[in-house]
Amino acid sequence: MLSGRTEACEIMQAARNLGEQPDSLLAACEAVYMNGFADRVGGDVESPTGHFYMVGRWLVVTDDQGFHALHSFVDDRAAEATFDEWESYFVKWDDAEGGC
Repeated sequence: MLSGRTEACEIMQAARNLGEQPDSLLAACEAVYMNGFADRVGGDVESPTGHFYMVGRWLVVTDDQGFHALHSFVDDRAAEATFDEWESYFVKWDDAEGGC
């Protein structure tokens, strides 16, 4: 069973709170991110992880070509755990590349 927000709820909240009219969950998550309300943000489009951000129980990844992938989890905790894994991998990659 899924816990936390539903897809329909996320879309409605983006429409109501941000004045957006998203037609999909990805568009709603993007609206949340673009308005500065993502829960967490990490990575980089040039890295193997891509640039990624978290909105509720969803993670959105943008690759170096600008393509988005939406990952859905059963709850916020599962999304957090995956975000932490990706962030750890990104930091190791960035350090090896001589990032700051």
